[in-house]
Amino acid sequence: MQDGTIPAWRKEQLSEYRAGLDPVALLRSIREGQAAMATMSSLQPLETSDGESVDRFLARLPSLWQESETPPTHKARVRPPRCRRTRKDPLKGVWCQVLLWLERDQDTTAKDLMARLSASDPERFSDARLRACNAG
Repeated sequence: MQDGTIPAWRKEQLSEYRAGLDPVALLRSIREGQAAMATMSSLQPLETSDGESVDRFLARLPSLWQESETPPTHKARVRPPRCRRTRKDPLKGVWCQVLLWLERDQDTTAKDLMARLSASDPERFSDARLRACNAG
């Protein structure tokens, strides 16, 4: 909202949209609708599943969230490991050559390998890629 590049009309749209996303107001509206439906369907005093009156439940609703456990939306999702590439293989077509170099000289460094690749194909393996190897 503080970004000067976003037009004022878009900021106003976003503010109006965000105002409609109030989860507490939505929950209150749902509970009121549930209570109204229950009242219409029964003339008996309304109770929740644990025997508490609906009026008492609604009175406790603003602080009820503090008593409950953390909702599942706040728990970290466990994601399965990825079995696919997230980017193109930078060594495609030269990997066999790199393996041969490593077999001949097992003490070679990544920087040396990148220098050899750069010498063989300077456009594809520029010195800009060496920044990752400069620490070694």
